[in-house]
Amino acid sequence: MIIDISYFERGFLVVTGISATGTGVAVQVAKSKKDNINFFITEYEPKFLRLLLGEKLANTFMEELSKETHDSKWDDLKNKLINSVTIGTTVYKSSPIADYIYFYYQRNEITDTTATGEYDAPQLQTIRNKQINAWNDMVEKSLIFFDWMEDNLTVYPEFSYDGCFDYINSLGI
Repeated sequence: MIIDISYFERGFLVVTGISATGTGVAVQVAKSKKDNINFFITEYEPKFLRLLLGEKLANTFMEELSKETHDSKWDDLKNKLINSVTIGTTVYKSSPIADYIYFYYQRNEITDTTATGEYDAPQLQTIRNKQINAWNDMVEKSLIFFDWMEDNLTVYPEFSYDGCFDYINSLGI
């Protein structure tokens, strides 16, 4: 995987409660949330890469990164998909991959499934706003990536994109 749980520990994509330390219920909840986020990373990172890069380049990219040694062009591509900024001693990480994953993670958090049915989260509008912001940040970062990719098509001739990333708003238009 290209990203990890650290992309969700601080900044715009923070998932509350995953950084609990010590003992007790808070730590158990944090572990459960981390496991859930790791599931979403495993599930949605490959989907995002296929949408962003096209099936062929995404598969080659993931295969090459899994090798112990690989051509530096794969590190260049990876480095265009991740970013980090240090402010003081705190490192903030960002990536269109993390934005995409956060969107789907939050979509999952909007309702609770119980024995008596589905219930909306009490903070439904706040969650939807965070989803919209994450999606639109992902679109913006993807557009920047596409500009870079346009200059590097000879290096990555397998690249193909079908134009599926559009900005969204709370009205669904």
